Amino acid sequence: MSSTSLRGKSAIITGATSGIGLATARLMAERGAKLCLADINEAGLQQVADELKSEGAEVVHCMVDVASEDSNQQMADCALEAFGQIDIAHLNAGILVTKPILECDLETWQRVINVNLNGVFLGIRSCAPDMVKRGSGSIVVTASVSGILGNKSMPSYTASKHGAVGLVKAASAELGESGVRVNAVCPGATYTQMMINSGLSIADVNNSEVAQMTVLGRVAEPREIGEMVCFLASDAASYMTGGIYPVDGGMTAVGRKPI
Repeated sequence: MSSTSLRGKSAIITGATSGIGLATARLMAERGAKLCLADINEAGLQQVADELKSEGAEVVHCMVDVASEDSNQQMADCALEAFGQIDIAHLNAGILVTKPILECDLETWQRVINVNLNGVFLGIRSCAPDMVKRGSGSIVVTASVSGILGNKSMPSYTASKHGAVGLVKAASAELGESGVRVNAVCPGATYTQMMINSGLSIADVNNSEVAQMTVLGRVAEPREIGEMVCFLASDAASYMTGGIYPVDGGMTAVGRKPI
């Protein structure tokens, strides 16, 4: 069996109904993982679960508000009841609000921090105990290039992603003693549902200023981010923890202005 196989492993994925979370769910299913899909979008969860089950995957799902401690615990309990253990947690759910710092009110700030940072903290707190007890597990957090570089007009998002990067480093230091690995992927511009909803095709986006901020001259497709998540979740990455991995078409390597 390939060391990148996820066969027999159980995985929680938050934000699983669209974008990077959905792409990762499909990839993990292809690699044999049993999936606990979590999202605040109940109808979307049922649709994705039905799709993956029709393709032979073992799937459960639960509606989750990642900013809620109780909701995170219910998510972990759902996976444990279905599969008996949690091998992988892809803490991916997040929101983006664009408001310059002098226009960003406290309510907006707190909402973004609650989902993007507190949601990661609570996800680790709910998923890690089973991993620690068994002495193995992989937690992969979706951060952002905005967790590495500063950003105009997105103070709450940028701060939340910097916080998530710091939390990954701290958690890896603590949980590594128990054999649990914690890493972050930092996507750059990615063709997600937000772009689709705005009516932009991927060709449109690749001809825009956004794509020119990368070395490769194009945005990522969600599956390309999901591939890194699956690698970090697999046994092939068994000596990798505390890492912050840009998947950004070279944006951070050359210091291009991030979006």
